[in-house]
Amino acid sequence: MMAFLAGTIMAVAMSKGPVDAVSAQYAGSQPNQPPFVTRFFDVTLKNEAKEPRWFIFPRSLTQPRTETGGVDSVEVFKFGGTGTVLLGDFLGNGGFKAVLLPAHAEVTLKKLPIKSFEEKRLSGKTELPVVIASSITVGGKPAESWMGGAAASDAKASVVAEQGGGPVRSTQAPEMKEQPVQITETGRAAPVVDITP
Repeated sequence: MMAFLAGTIMAVAMSKGPVDAVSAQYAGSQPNQPPFVTRFFDVTLKNEAKEPRWFIFPRSLTQPRTETGGVDSVEVFKFGGTGTVLLGDFLGNGGFKAVLLPAHAEVTLKKLPIKSFEEKRLSGKTELPVVIASSITVGGKPAESWMGGAAASDAKASVVAEQGGGPVRSTQAPEMKEQPVQITETGRAAPVVDITP
């Protein structure tokens, strides 16, 4: 699981990261056309650094990234509640979901959806791998520009991450060609969640 970004991302300055930077609980599932399932997670993210940090989630719990994959478009979702959280859904064979937190921020996203290809249904203890990074570039451009400029979430927020309302903005690569991704990684987390049938 921890290699979900391998091959599509150049990681720099890798370290383990704060133990409590990411906590997660399983929050149910929604069946899609078999063998796909959407799994939901309640996650709390803490940025204890003095600078902004990206928190990067896989788009799939079970399907690995391709070695040559990149990103061809980004959809930005805005979740309200107590404060506001922006999530970038980076699409393509090297895709991922990412949230940018300002320094000393703490946010909770309830029912964060992650799809899963499951010929055999997942059950029991499962890691939710998260990469923490100081920067992301796609096609040599900062991820913030792909998200429309202002990408940071509020420093304190608790929201429900429902994506059913559609994105508030989107950006496509020229001719929808996948662009290479580079991440300056500062740490990783892998909270263990108990997936129940």
